[in-house]
Amino acid sequence: MTSIGGGAFSGCTGLTSIAIPNSVTSIGENAFEGCIGLTKVNYMGDVKGWLNIDMQSNPLEHAKNLYINNTLLTNLIIPEGITNISPNFRGCTSIVSVTIPNSVTSIGDNVFSGCTGIDTLIIGNGITEIGDRFSFSSCSNIKYLQLGSGLKSIGDGAFYNAQKLKRIVCYAVEPPMAQKETLVVGDRVVHITSFYNYNIHVQVPCVTSKIMRQTLYGVRSSIWSA
Repeated sequence: MTSIGGGAFSGCTGLTSIAIPNSVTSIGENAFEGCIGLTKVNYMGDVKGWLNIDMQSNPLEHAKNLYINNTLLTNLIIPEGITNISPNFRGCTSIVSVTIPNSVTSIGDNVFSGCTGIDTLIIGNGITEIGDRFSFSSCSNIKYLQLGSGLKSIGDGAFYNAQKLKRIVCYAVEPPMAQKETLVVGDRVVHITSFYNYNIHVQVPCVTSKIMRQTLYGVRSSIWSA
């Protein structure tokens, strides 16, 4: 079995769980449409294999919980060597932490949108840009965010609705640019609209700490450290 065809389980409201073998490389459009009872997806492979599936529809939109070889996925570590992250984890609420390695150079649109369980996000040094298509939108539980040294820009809405953010660590010597409605940590930022959060601790390299104090505003009562 190498594919799950379009509409394969459409309308199967009584379906509560599904096991997907590691031989599957594609899932067709509307394959799980209307599967409102689905609560568990068990992928019989590894994280790399799940990322490589060409998904025209994602069963996690209903199931929310992803199991890898019968183990609930909570701490997601993207394997070293992966260069691009597909949106195959979108809507997975079982994930509580995400670690993105230095090998990853791009993050696609809506990659972790709706992953409301994530509280820790570590982005490696290979990422230069976080896209403007709500890459982490609705990740409302993020408390700790670490940004790698290679980051140069953050797109509009990338971290929209991260209301519980408490600590930001940024390793970029030159602060990344950002647009409105994003995490604003740049020397060319106009304003911030999404992080009206009290007592956010922002940690940056000494060389950028003065710039950050001058430009990151809207985050009131912040604690700054170099």
